[in-house]
Amino acid sequence: MDSEPTETVDANGEGSSAPPAKNNPPVRLRDRLVRDLVPGLAVGALCGWLFSELTFADRLANYIVLFAALLCAALNSTRLRGLVALAGGIGVTAVLVIGFTPLVPWLLKGPPNADPLEKCDAVVSLGAGINDDDTLGTGTQDRALHSLTLLKAGWAPRLVLTGNESQGQPTIRRQMQALGLDYPIENSGPVKDTHDESVTVARLVKERGWHRVILVTHEWHMPRAAAAFKKAGVEVLRSPCPDSHCDMHNPARLPDRVRALACLIHEMIGFRVYKTHGWV
Repeated sequence: MDSEPTETVDANGEGSSAPPAKNNPPVRLRDRLVRDLVPGLAVGALCGWLFSELTFADRLANYIVLFAALLCAALNSTRLRGLVALAGGIGVTAVLVIGFTPLVPWLLKGPPNADPLEKCDAVVSLGAGINDDDTLGTGTQDRALHSLTLLKAGWAPRLVLTGNESQGQPTIRRQMQALGLDYPIENSGPVKDTHDESVTVARLVKERGWHRVILVTHEWHMPRAAAAFKKAGVEVLRSPCPDSHCDMHNPARLPDRVRALACLIHEMIGFRVYKTHGWV
């Protein structure tokens, strides 16, 4: 049914009929982009990036960022836009706290994770991933280089790599040859995590009749790794290597602090899980 005309009164007091008010025009595409889609994409991308960095989801980072951006863009044009605003506030606050407060440097302070070096039966270098082209991941390269330094210094006569023979050994062997080094390399066998590494190395130590090994891993990973090896019955001297991803001793840049915090969170959760399973 058509709306009835409304009666208005002009300046002379005479009444007149006026057409009914029309509905508001639809929001234009440009206004929708500025109001909903662009802010949603920005918030989602920020939250996705932060989540992927803090959870070590390197291989899935592109998908996580894209999914989070699209999800927030979609939600921001609905009644749930308040959740997007909340996520944006949390993300921005987290970045500011991580990057511009002393929280992360304070969390990194702790007792040293290194032991005075003595002659041992082997240097054990824990794995940290291989790239798709079979080159060493950054973490694996850090540990391998530090292990070669220990061998060169004469602290042990052989190198033990965790995992199968194909997991880094050919590359490390080529690096040895390029540096003029020649040390025997042994593999502990298939592993999936630090617990597997401790168990397989313990088996190798028992078979070879070794007494003590030098354990090489990153400083932030050393407490859990050393505890797992001790639980498995392996006597170790801890020799942590630096992390080329970031400066763990004085992280000043935002990416360094995010990486450092991710390592701390990873190890805190990991230690709790290992404690629950009786592995440390």
